[in-house]
Amino acid sequence: MEKKNDRNKNTSQNKLYSDEIKEMERLSEEQEKALRERRQARKHRIKKQERRKKMIVLGSMAVVTVVVAVSAVTGIVSFVTRESRQSQVSSKKSAEKDSSEPTLTDTVKQSRSDLEVDERTPEEILADAKLLAVQYDYDKAISLLQKYSGYKENTEMQDAVKQYEEIKASCKSWPLEEVTHVFYHTLIKDPSKAFDGDYKEADYNQVMTTIDEFNKITETMYEKGYVMVSIYDMAKADADGNITEGEILLPEGKIPFVLSQDDVCYYHYMDGDGYASKLVVDENGKIRNEYIEDDGSVSVGDYDMVPLIDRFVEEHPDFSYRGAK
Repeated sequence: MEKKNDRNKNTSQNKLYSDEIKEMERLSEEQEKALRERRQARKHRIKKQERRKKMIVLGSMAVVTVVVAVSAVTGIVSFVTRESRQSQVSSKKSAEKDSSEPTLTDTVKQSRSDLEVDERTPEEILADAKLLAVQYDYDKAISLLQKYSGYKENTEMQDAVKQYEEIKASCKSWPLEEVTHVFYHTLIKDPSKAFDGDYKEADYNQVMTTIDEFNKITETMYEKGYVMVSIYDMAKADADGNITEGEILLPEGKIPFVLSQDDVCYYHYMDGDGYASKLVVDENGKIRNEYIEDDGSVSVGDYDMVPLIDRFVEEHPDFSYRGAK
């Protein structure tokens, strides 16, 4: 009887031990699951922090530039803040522009740049020289006119040369260290997608610019007399790589600045956030952007800084110093 009780007792103890082992195994599995979840959450936080660090770096770079730009371009930011986001200034100015004013679009259509001087008509030569002078390249404008075989008999050309010489003589040579640098990141085409409340919104709002804001800033700078110059006009390099100072000559009231864009590429982390997807060349040889619509279709247009500046200079050639972009 005692042996039977001992067996029953042992059986009960074994069952208890078995239940305890199962409970320990269950707890162990739950702990492992919780650990895996914590690890995954930690990885997600690390990736998110890395993305935010990247945006913070971009933001710090933008802040430096904004400080420089704000000190040099008085009132631009307040102008953008006060105005609505429906930019109509540029189109209005273009409509009011004198139809006789030369534009880069005219030059492209006429395709005269590869022609010898005497292969052009006197009217074409005068128009080409006027465009060069509008972009502050007075020497080249004068040279073009004087190369024409009938220059000595053409009083209109002689008067133009005299005018360009007088304008050049009145130009100011700018101290190169005073030339302002303004840069942008990739522009936002659709603000509703960029500022949709996700974790990237604050970073976009800090360092990015919408197309509408960019157009307004560009128009305001143009109205204030700013002119894009090239770093290659500011510094010259010979065949041996020796660098010498260049010269920026501008009429009174004009202010030189260098325009650039940081990261002219389209990161996948910005997919679906209202940005263009790539740069393309259209059937007319002009730089454009592709933009992926909500339905997956692709639109082609001017959705970033490069094509927008191209279009602006076509309509306002005097915004560019000797063709600089």
